[in-house]
Amino acid sequence: MEFLGDAVLSLVVNEYLYRHYTSKREGELTKMKSVIVSKSILSHYAKQHGLGSFILMSENAYKAGVDEADSVLADTFEAVFGAVFLDGGFEAARECIGRLLLSDVKDIFYSEKNINYKSLLQEYIQALHKIPPRYRVSSTTGPEHQKEFAVDVTVQGRVIATGAGKTKKEAEQEAARSAYKRLLNADGIVDESV
Repeated sequence: MEFLGDAVLSLVVNEYLYRHYTSKREGELTKMKSVIVSKSILSHYAKQHGLGSFILMSENAYKAGVDEADSVLADTFEAVFGAVFLDGGFEAARECIGRLLLSDVKDIFYSEKNINYKSLLQEYIQALHKIPPRYRVSSTTGPEHQKEFAVDVTVQGRVIATGAGKTKKEAEQEAARSAYKRLLNADGIVDESV
């Protein structure tokens, strides 16, 4: 069901973006779609609608918090869209996705936490240097259950920014954000996609 829901969601989001953002180029629309259908956005809206409480699972899985795992919630949200499509057709799925997800599309795009700075930085660096930026953990602090990671982002072996976070992924995203904004500022560029 999740497989079908993923396809229906992609089609509805593509159509929505095509109709509402006519001045955007294909690459920009692709970036916008990837934000909307990302695991973090889908799981956020699944949590907002209380979807986790409807997932049937073993007692052990429930105790382990599987019903709150982002990947499980995102997949379940997509499965709901697949079920709506099978039950009511494309129009019902379009209405459901529009009501549950696309009604907040501007909030999704303009929320700082939804911007994939790693992707933006990679595109920017590869356009200039033809190589991707690299990330490396520079330090780990704190007790095992509350680790804090510091990550350096480098280009051609030179550190261009550092970020910190509770996970490596979070620290990488923060390092990329810092580097991307610093580079745009240094070049006097205003990026309207963020």
